[in-house]
Order: sequence, then structure tokens, then C-alpha cells
Amino acid sequence: MPLSEEEKGRIQQLAWEGKLISKIRQDDFPEYSWEEIYGAAWEGGAQSVLGVQRMITRRLRKLTTAHDQQAREDLVNELERLTRDMYYRVRQNQKKMEKWTKWYNLGAAMIEES
Repeated sequence: MPLSEEEKGRIQQLAWEGKLISKIRQDDFPEYSWEEIYGAAWEGGAQSVLGVQRMITRRLRKLTTAHDQQAREDLVNELERLTRDMYYRVRQNQKKMEKWTKWYNLGAAMIEES
């Protein structure tokens, strides 16, 4: 059975938040294959943080062997895009962590008062 749009959105969100494709399959969508989940994540432009890190590493290695100026510029532009994407993800996740920490501390304080 193909993934619904809602399931694809959830997969993309989880990948954007940094959850590994294998963990998304194991924890959230065990009824689908790894390939289906991977395809859904990439379809929406969401890549796991580990996937982006590996892409950056491969591009950096390729940069050392790029022979012409245009190839080096293309690699640098792609690296810039990937690192900017990682930065925004970290910022978004940091805001979520701050919100969760605030809620957690509020809950803990309420329990202590009881």
C-alpha cells in the first residue's frame, strides 16, 4: 500500500528533525520498507541530519580533487547550501528544546508544589 500524503508529511518532519530513516521505519512506520520511507523523505526535500553530514563530507573530499574552477565553485555553492540547511535545522530544534524544557520545568515545579 502506498504512503498517504499525511504519512509522507510525518516522515519528512521526522527526517527534518534529525531522526534516522532506519529509526523512522523501526519506530513509526514498520509496515513500510526502508526504500519507501527514504523516497518519501527525499520527495519532500527532507534529509536526515546524518545524511546531510555524509553529503558534506563527500563534497569536501571531492573538492580536493576538482580540477577546474567551475567544478570547485559548484561544490562550494552546494556546501554552502547544505551547511545553511544544517544551521537552520539546529536553530529550529534548539527552539523546540527550549520550549520542551520550559514545559518540563513547569511540570516539575507543579509536582513539587503538590
